[in-house]
Amino acid sequence: MRISPFDPRVILRYTLLQLPGFILLALILFLFHSWFDIPVRAVMLVLGLWVAKDIILFPFVWRSYIPGEFSPLKALIGLQGVAVESLNPSGYIRLRNELWAAKIARGHFAVRTGETVQVKDVEGLTLLVVPVPNNREKSATQNASNQPAKENRS
Repeated sequence: MRISPFDPRVILRYTLLQLPGFILLALILFLFHSWFDIPVRAVMLVLGLWVAKDIILFPFVWRSYIPGEFSPLKALIGLQGVAVESLNPSGYIRLRNELWAAKIARGHFAVRTGETVQVKDVEGLTLLVVPVPNNREKSATQNASNQPAKENRS
């Protein structure tokens, strides 16, 4: 399920969590206005800049306000990586130029070094992976094509 930044739940959470800071600033500015005779225009300008700051920052932070459990690691689900070592049942894969601990998902066979795997789920900091279909045939073909041709001397 993909949630957009314009989801009413995200906007409501963001707004409600910004309100305490806005109210505190308004109270402080009201006190400064009454104690130091700060012009009302200056108070309104500062409050307007505060709201503008919240609006400007929203596109950068909205994912933090998605309701429910959200893990940035869930974004890795569906990506493909390459086994750096044999996964039988666990080992390491290279994904987005990073080394990740991985484990074969239940019901799948071991993966050899160099084979492509796909991330199916995340358990803590360990990725649960499955081999990509037709992977074994591709790696066998690549290994055969990478071997130097034997010279025929007759």
